[in-house]
Amino acid sequence: MQDLNLFVIFARVVETGSFAEAARRMNISRSAVSKRSQTLRKI
Repeated sequence: MQDLNLFVIFARVVETGSFAEAARRMNISRSAVSKRSQTLRKI
């Protein structure tokens, strides 16, 4: 399920065009969004 969450975060970044805005809308930190995006790149 964790992998699915990575894709949800990625989709929100694409949708908003911004790590900061995606983080704000998901109520998580910008650094968390960035770290999860880096994890997704490794998959």
